Amino acid sequence: MKDTSYRWMTKRQAAAALQEYLAERPAALQLLRAELTAHGLDPDPMLDGTTASLIPLWRWIAARLLTQPPDAAWQVGYHRIKAYHLQNHPVLTSPHTDMEIFLPVFVTVIANRLRSGMDPLREDQFSSYAGTVITGLRGEENDAVAAPAASEPLVEVDVYDEVFDVGLREDLAHEHSRMMDRMITELRAQPGVASAFREDREVLLVGAPEWTVGELEQWLLAWSRRHVRDLG
Repeated sequence: MKDTSYRWMTKRQAAAALQEYLAERPAALQLLRAELTAHGLDPDPMLDGTTASLIPLWRWIAARLLTQPPDAAWQVGYHRIKAYHLQNHPVLTSPHTDMEIFLPVFVTVIANRLRSGMDPLREDQFSSYAGTVITGLRGEENDAVAAPAASEPLVEVDVYDEVFDVGLREDLAHEHSRMMDRMITELRAQPGVASAFREDREVLLVGAPEWTVGELEQWLLAWSRRHVRDLG
């Protein structure tokens, strides 16, 4: 099936996409088993369906990321701004970049984007993310971050259970991360805003019962265009 945002699918297309995704799971699991076996590991205890099995599986994934860029290392996330969203988190970084990567955030980002219909499910999501991380840790330019499509909106606002879920375009989230922290600080001071914080680098959660989706979107767009240069 051609990649299509779930938001724009018909009921028939959505049902077909679900069946296609479920049908691919056994083959994907076998590929993972084969990869583990090829690296001298017993896949059975690592894929036994228990939460405990996720610990050795995650260690293996993290170790593979570390072996690709040899200078990569784990450290405690730090920034002089106390509101830094990765403060004191275990992050992956290297001498070649100022990136700090909190690997578990990948799951949160994908879950939020899938929930809001921003992206379709993709078989290569984890491998693509791993490639992005490795490229960044090597200090090489990452086209996926540096050059977002001009047609992609700066922000996308949805509301769930009376909380606004704001998706930031990748260049805002990564290249202008500190400006986004400043934007959130100013947003918290606006009348009617009860709370605002970064759930992760690309997602903001905003509590503003008196605001509408359109009002929040316009405020975020106006602030971003006023304070961040060269936005498409």
